Amino acid sequence: MKCSKCGFGNMKIKAGQYGLFAACDNFPRCRNTMKLNKFLYEVLKSEGINIYGWRHEC
Repeated sequence: MKCSKCGFGNMKIKAGQYGLFAACDNFPRCRNTMKLNKFLYEVLKSEGINIYGWRHEC
């Protein structure tokens, strides 16, 4: 999935101190990050897959 902030990089799943998250691979030029559940929600939505009753907000 393309980065929504810079438009050049791709969002990748990474492991950090507090768990998994999604980040732009165009780091350090782009510092866009998002929680993993929001990232998965956006990927599924872009593929046309709806999961009813699932909230991406924490």
